Amino acid sequence: MTQRFFLTPFFLALLICPIAPAQIASNQTVDGLIEKNIDAHGGARRLKAIKSTRATGKIEMQGISAPVTIITKRPNLARVEINLRSGPYIEAYDGQTAWRVNSLTGSHAPEPMSGEDARDILETADMEGPLVDYKRKGHRVELLGRENVEGVDAYKMKLTLKSGDVKHIYLNSRTYLEVKQITRRLDHGVEIEVEVYYADYKPVDGILIAHSYEARVEGQTVQLTTIEKVEINSHINDDIFKMPVRAASGLHQLFTDSYALRAAGSSPRATERSPVRR
Repeated sequence: MTQRFFLTPFFLALLICPIAPAQIASNQTVDGLIEKNIDAHGGARRLKAIKSTRATGKIEMQGISAPVTIITKRPNLARVEINLRSGPYIEAYDGQTAWRVNSLTGSHAPEPMSGEDARDILETADMEGPLVDYKRKGHRVELLGRENVEGVDAYKMKLTLKSGDVKHIYLNSRTYLEVKQITRRLDHGVEIEVEVYYADYKPVDGILIAHSYEARVEGQTVQLTTIEKVEINSHINDDIFKMPVRAASGLHQLFTDSYALRAAGSSPRATERSPVRR
């Protein structure tokens, strides 16, 4: 059995009522909205001062509740680990190679990822998110209008990444924080539209971070991630981002969640509670 986890960048029945772009306040521009969004999160200076992050919490999907750890480090390192009953599910990027361990397939062997499979972890490695310095990163942003997102008036922006991937980002018109993001993903060869709703923003060292991410497909919740703790600028060992090498015995070295957290300078978390899954 294979199951798809929707990894979301660290920094997140639907009634949408489009409003024509002409109705946008004349003083609102793309760059102006992005500046307000960055300021709402804590400001560019604070965001760029982040050298590393470690977030721990739980992920719920199809009856499974499991601990999740999301670690990022500059310049572009990322690791997401979900501790399932079958073993760890890991996606990581060391700045050059994206790789994963998927115990759901019955194997604990790390394997390289590329293309669509690697997209989420590569985006997670952008610690500031795609809107900070978006022009320098080669992205494009368009302001499309305003929509009602579950009772929240929001600005709708179209983000075209340098890779060509397109996302639609919705900013609360009052707080300028993200309330929703729409992206498309390939799931077993079929393109699906994934909506991610961001909630429960809390300050961490002066930075507002969403502590709840809800992924929906066709209006149904398929995954809920709840962040319980965020650490900023703690010591993290670069080795946890590197793909384990094949040992002489032919077995793969495997970084478990416990080992990874010890290597990163933290104590291990307890294993997941109930049966099943990401």
